Amino acid sequence: MAWIITKYCLTAAVVVLVSELAKRSDRLGGFVAALPLVTVLALIWLYVEKQSAQKIGDHAWYTFWYVVPTLPMFLAFPVLLPRLGFWATLGACVVITVACFGAFAAVVRRFGIELLERGIRGSLPDDFSAAKPADCVCSVPDALSSGDPMRNASWYSRLARQAAHYCGRPRAFTVAVLVIVVWIVTGPLFEFSDTWQLVINTGTTIVTFLMVFLIQNTQNRDTEAIQVKLDELIRATKGAHNALLDLEELEEENLDAFRVRYQALARAARANQGAGVDDTGTPEA
Repeated sequence: MAWIITKYCLTAAVVVLVSELAKRSDRLGGFVAALPLVTVLALIWLYVEKQSAQKIGDHAWYTFWYVVPTLPMFLAFPVLLPRLGFWATLGACVVITVACFGAFAAVVRRFGIELLERGIRGSLPDDFSAAKPADCVCSVPDALSSGDPMRNASWYSRLARQAAHYCGRPRAFTVAVLVIVVWIVTGPLFEFSDTWQLVINTGTTIVTFLMVFLIQNTQNRDTEAIQVKLDELIRATKGAHNALLDLEELEEENLDAFRVRYQALARAARANQGAGVDDTGTPEA
């Protein structure tokens, strides 16, 4: 108990020191507040209490990433304070911090840094290899035999894939809603000026413009992958017409010719079905 009280007193003393220095000098108070004194004390407490090096290192690691999205609040606070008053400004800064944190977490997650869930740096379970398929006898291209095809992909393909993946998740939608909420809340502060409207218009236009190219790249790649899988099914199916492998490359009139032939087969099958004849089978096209 005495050790807990000692930690409380020393940590509280840091807060009191910052507030007292701020009364005498804005710059000195800000400088001391910017020093990671609380984090340093936390690292010392962890070390004194015989915590593992991994535990201490993880604390420093996560502290860095959690601090970054809080920085915009310190820029917004002095701007909003004269217009809103202290408590309203504090509330607005909380909203801004939450929005920045959500957006920042979504961005760094694509780099393997998970701020909202556990298990970022965890290892795979020991029996993970048991989930791998048994000896595979099929022959695959070299690009697929490396285990992770995206590892050899270009940076643009990886970026497009990650953008399409994360932008379609509920968390991305929540971040977008928070951005809109912050923009609406700040409307009265800027008297709904043209600049205030220009910010959201320009921001959404830029995001939409960039996302068009990223999503189109993902759609093109997915379409090509589906075509390759269909081609493989045709190639591996006995009796299938290999002439259909590259249908997507043909002109519209050629596609219409194939479509007419299959429509004729469908009409004949329906006629046979109406006459009580089985419509299954693989008739020649």
